[in-house]
Amino acid sequence: MPAWSRDGRAIVIKLGKTTFRAARLDDAWLAWANCKAAWLGEAEHRKAMTGSSKTAFTSKEELEVWRNLATAYDFNEKTSRWR
Repeated sequence: MPAWSRDGRAIVIKLGKTTFRAARLDDAWLAWANCKAAWLGEAEHRKAMTGSSKTAFTSKEELEVWRNLATAYDFNEKTSRWR
């Protein structure tokens, strides 16, 4: 499973030797990081989405994580709730 931490400036996800850092601490980037963690840490999610539980770069993964980011920013703009 991925390990989460906050270093004061970012959300950090570590999985083995791989580290992902969401550079801004806001809800939109948290949505991105949460989705990326699901792809990295949940073999069942990868299998449901791609047919394989192996960790590999896929355009489906990238589309889903960036869609989460864009949706969160769009929600932010429409409601100003997260500002």
